[in-house]
Amino acid sequence: ETGYQRRVHGYLGLVLQDVCAPVKGSTCRIVHINEDGPAYDSDLDIGDTILRLNQEVVRNKVDFGNLMAQVFPGETVVLEVLAEGSDIVEDCYVAVWGLSL
Repeated sequence: ETGYQRRVHGYLGLVLQDVCAPVKGSTCRIVHINEDGPAYDSDLDIGDTILRLNQEVVRNKVDFGNLMAQVFPGETVVLEVLAEGSDIVEDCYVAVWGLSL
């Protein structure tokens, strides 16, 4: 018995990077969407900046990770994003899968 308890984390299949210039207060940009992840079939695109997750402000990828730690597999999250080169903010709904760490 190691005392280690495995936790299942929420997984969207996004690779994020913080950019130098904030967009509407956020530096959290999508740089890759895994083909085998739940976000692949969503309305998210590479280059989108994530502004909110479930109505909570996302300033950077650390904020995003902290908010995702509160989400469980089977839930659906709402990501408020700004598409690259656009002024239109849209909501994208993504079902959360589980990732065992």
